[in-house]
Amino acid sequence: MELSALHRRLFVELGIQIALGTIKANGFPKATGIYVDGFHHSSISTWEASFEFLRDTGIFRIDEHGLHRLDIQRADLRMHLENYSNELDNESQLKLAVEIFVDIFVGALKLLPATRQIHQLPEEFLGVFLVFEKLDYVRRVTNGWEWTRSIEPAMRAAFIDLVDDEEG
Repeated sequence: MELSALHRRLFVELGIQIALGTIKANGFPKATGIYVDGFHHSSISTWEASFEFLRDTGIFRIDEHGLHRLDIQRADLRMHLENYSNELDNESQLKLAVEIFVDIFVGALKLLPATRQIHQLPEEFLGVFLVFEKLDYVRRVTNGWEWTRSIEPAMRAAFIDLVDDEEG
């Protein structure tokens, strides 16, 4: 079954954030021609999944020295992922992208909350959240955003318990 335009758009937005978040978290300020030579965090599986996703989508490649290399300019990420998303024919890679996004930004980097409490959204995530809203993963409220129950499977896949109160 072919993915809808909305699901392809979500894949693109998630892919951009996964790429930029992985690069930033691994200490690289530029998104082109860099070597990513290892995992620099205690949560190895988070970064292994991210690197594998980025290799599968053609954003990273392993060079002759066994190092990850990013050859795509930051400005070209969207076009590259749009072209890639046109070839997606099932939801498995989209589901994986949602799980990796949650694992990176809720779990490892803690830039997004693991509670249902209303939260402010860092501007760089607006593209993802606008699509998440249409797919009922989040709800926009007067003072910000809140996760819905629809995000729970991705949270569980990242070993994150979405809690209803601030104490979680």
